Amino acid sequence: MFGKNKYITVCYTVESDLLKKDFKIAFLTDLHNRTYGKGNEQIYQDICMQNPDAVLIAGDMITARDTENPESTIALLIKIASEFPVWYAFGNHESKMKFHPEIYGRQYEIFYRSLEQAGVRFLLNKSEFLEDWNIMLSGLEISGKYYSKTKKNKMDQQYLEHLLDSDREDEKDKKDKKAFNLLLAHNPEYFKQYAEWGANLVLSGHIHGGMIRFGKLGGFISPSFRLFPYYDGGRYDYKKATMILSRGLGMHTIPIRIANPCELVIINLCKK
Repeated sequence: MFGKNKYITVCYTVESDLLKKDFKIAFLTDLHNRTYGKGNEQIYQDICMQNPDAVLIAGDMITARDTENPESTIALLIKIASEFPVWYAFGNHESKMKFHPEIYGRQYEIFYRSLEQAGVRFLLNKSEFLEDWNIMLSGLEISGKYYSKTKKNKMDQQYLEHLLDSDREDEKDKKDKKAFNLLLAHNPEYFKQYAEWGANLVLSGHIHGGMIRFGKLGGFISPSFRLFPYYDGGRYDYKKATMILSRGLGMHTIPIRIANPCELVIINLCKK
């Protein structure tokens, strides 16, 4: 078992001739309010040492629980945002808190407003064009039914287009004009749909590496209780798209990780 208060740093390189220049990303997901050192200083210092062009977040940095205190996570992200541009797309836990204030009270409002005031940019079915790199950065927030614990619901292509493409009408560039499409999408199960939509690179989390890893068999179980999920962590390629799936920085409910260290992910996007 890997120490609960430790994580590893994992690096990937992705090349594309669509990029104007290199773009270095620190990628965070699935912290679930875990802390590493006082004030999460360990994560902050490791990100500073990497000196990324941006910090991208694909959700579940907090846990949807009415007794949960997100103060440590808020403090960490405010500190990071004081040094680096931060873009944030929601996972299922942020969305739960957002849509169910009758359960979670003002937790979501406090979380969102605190980070927004600190300069964190939320991408909730929205896109921003990063002209210096020719990157169209999009963040996806999907319905709770796509996180079902009973079955995997089919995702139609029209659903993604409805969520994401309408916002692009006001952007300087669009995916059909040869920008590099980078999509923050918490749930990796729909990677092929993201690729068909037009993503060049997808950044995902959610699976926690499968909690327990069995060598070549991979992760044992997903948060949706699917045994040996095909997507459990690492790099995946489909047609012209790549997905980097983080095993996440934390855990919740069943706090078990065996042969499955938490991870901070660094991605070097390089001009080909």
